Amino acid sequence: MTDLSGQYLGRYYLSERLGEGGMAVVYKAYDIRLERDVAIKIIRSGAFPMDALGEVLKRFEREAKSLAKLSHPNIVKVHDFGEHEGSPYLVMEYLPGGTLRKLLEKPIPWQDAIRVILPIARGVAYAHQRGILHRDIKPANILITESGEPMLSDFGIAKLFEEEQTTALTGSGMAIGTPEYMAPEQWGGKTSPQSDLYSLGIVLYEMVAGRKPYVADTPAAILIKQAMEPLPSPRKFASDLPEEVEFVLIKALAKNPEDRYQSMTEMVNVFENLQSDSGRQSVIGTRPIEEKQKRAVAEKAAQEKAKRDAAEKSRLEKAERQTARKTALTKTLSKYFTALKSTSPKAKPFLRMVGLIGVIVALLVFLSIKVWPESIAVVPLVFSGISDDGEVNVYLYDAENKTVSPVDADGGKNWDPAIGTSGNIYFTSNRDGKVEIYRLINGKIEPVTDTPGQFESWGPALSVSGNIYFTSNREDGKAEIYRLTNGNTERVTDTPGQFESWGPALSVSGNIYFTSNREDGKAEIYRLINGKIERVTDTPGQFESWGPALSISGNIYFTSNREDGKAEIYRLTNGNTERVTDTPGQFESWAPVLRGQDIYFTSNRSKKDEVYLLKSPVINIADMISWTNILNEKFPNY
Repeated sequence: MTDLSGQYLGRYYLSERLGEGGMAVVYKAYDIRLERDVAIKIIRSGAFPMDALGEVLKRFEREAKSLAKLSHPNIVKVHDFGEHEGSPYLVMEYLPGGTLRKLLEKPIPWQDAIRVILPIARGVAYAHQRGILHRDIKPANILITESGEPMLSDFGIAKLFEEEQTTALTGSGMAIGTPEYMAPEQWGGKTSPQSDLYSLGIVLYEMVAGRKPYVADTPAAILIKQAMEPLPSPRKFASDLPEEVEFVLIKALAKNPEDRYQSMTEMVNVFENLQSDSGRQSVIGTRPIEEKQKRAVAEKAAQEKAKRDAAEKSRLEKAERQTARKTALTKTLSKYFTALKSTSPKAKPFLRMVGLIGVIVALLVFLSIKVWPESIAVVPLVFSGISDDGEVNVYLYDAENKTVSPVDADGGKNWDPAIGTSGNIYFTSNRDGKVEIYRLINGKIEPVTDTPGQFESWGPALSVSGNIYFTSNREDGKAEIYRLTNGNTERVTDTPGQFESWGPALSVSGNIYFTSNREDGKAEIYRLINGKIERVTDTPGQFESWGPALSISGNIYFTSNREDGKAEIYRLTNGNTERVTDTPGQFESWAPVLRGQDIYFTSNRSKKDEVYLLKSPVINIADMISWTNILNEKFPNY
């Protein structure tokens, strides 16, 4: 939209642009008739199909008249409305104090947070009683007056984009709002007073915890977290937060609207009780004591189970390593004797000598894996990144020359690389409009998967036998692991209910390790061995573990936030878990990749995502800070 600063909209002189978003631009203006400053929000005309513009303007007039009738001390007053070259606009109070977003650089004491959020809740309750929903409550829409009073703006703006009398405006069931603050049901186009209640709960959570509960790189990933992941305990980030406040957040942010407070008025009463010592206990009654007792019993049982599981895992992993060594020895001997039988008599003495040396080496491998240097398994390192000119691509790191070069510079977003024993590179790409797996072989790119319909496949992993394992939602829309063998695709996992499994990793013995939330809704690592699935990690509390990577010695490396809520890399050896990385401050490390004895991983410790070698400096200078923004700009429909 062209900058209109310095122009007139009727009696309003637009003095400066205050801000803009995906749907609208806000200007500071001067009302020459009433001689006062106002704020004018102009809705982008490009947000609507041209053939629906007439219906939009009619709906806008209805909504503007309803909003103008709202009169509450904590709701920004709507003074006027109009239309400029097909773009509807609202004229509102001008508040120069900024927004709540500017105050959220660090956690706010819960008492102060309640003092700010309570007036907003009262304003929302007032609007709900008059049949008006907000639909987009977030810190950027909570303005602060010069005297420090909170005011809620943008009431009803989102409704202009929702399906009501016609689907021509946005299409049926389109979700409107800001992803991080939207209730799960809003993603399906459904809104209710409980949706506003949920959004206000997210704002309160962010105020007291200093962060939003669900954060991811894409809206789809945020949806999955909101729908599937348990609410991270806010007391994990604010240890002094009273249990009563945590309970209020848990109830307000329940997945099911029926499990939340049933009205904003009820929530206002709860906030008022939190402000008084006598009322705080009434918020949850005696439940905190009962829950502490239950947690103590559950933690003791979990500790005993962990000891039993560790012993059993140690036994199974030892058996797995022995099986792998036996398999390697058998293959070596078989090849030797086959070659010996087909060789001329003159060459057999020489081959016997070479074969004897091979048998000795194989026996040493069988007796002790430690004499098998892991460096023989070294293959090039490939990773995803963004170049200086903003290309999302797969890159190859040349350790000898310490150079980074793109694998393929054309055709859309490329990521999730894996490299086969033959040196071919497999990766995920949306070059044909939907996510599929491709292979780079002899300098040519060719598709590997052809997922039916609108479903997709991603995240290849390769076995030593040449089979390709990958994640796909090809059958019923939920992620499962599949195997591609000689052109035939078969399903490997069958996760119960609505849970999912993803991110396969393969051991040398052929067992499949993967991440799943199949048991209790939180991500853990599992192993598929001899047709049976067993849990590998048992992460305490509400924390999670994901992204397994396997060494030839049998150790499992993975990412977890099990200790302090931030992602670090851990190693599981003989049932014992130890931390591998220690990322400074509030930064994180994740996604281990093993190349022989080298462990590479991603970290944002330098304030941008880069690849590191354990106990060595960063090896890649590709800036990934703007990953999400670049994808949104380059692939708006992805």
